[in-house]
Amino acid sequence: MKEGDLFLSVGSFFTQSPSTETIEAMEDCILHYITFEQLEEAYREFPEFNLHGRVILQYYYQLSEKRNDMREQPAIDRFEFLMNDQPELVGRVRDKDLASYLAMAPETFSVQKSKFANKRKKTQRGRKVSR
Repeated sequence: MKEGDLFLSVGSFFTQSPSTETIEAMEDCILHYITFEQLEEAYREFPEFNLHGRVILQYYYQLSEKRNDMREQPAIDRFEFLMNDQPELVGRVRDKDLASYLAMAPETFSVQKSKFANKRKKTQRGRKVSR
């Protein structure tokens, strides 16, 4: 996730039970948070906020499913997913952490990164020739 994104351990937050997940800041950041009790109070006090909460939850649930589906794809497709959906993470996040996010070994990540760069160079050269 990056600035402006919402993140949480869904199961832990909504059941108010310990999580098996770890959320770690990879850069210095300003973090805003809300407790479960504060969220419940906002839903009670401002019924219209229920709609906003549902829209946000749907968006992030769909994003989560997309990421989970991505992890079942071949390594090159997983790397292309990253480059199409979140290219700004490359260079900001350590390669070993991106490899973990993509469910691949760091060595595999390095190979896919090189393949992607070579593929992009060939595509760019092809565009220059066709002009």
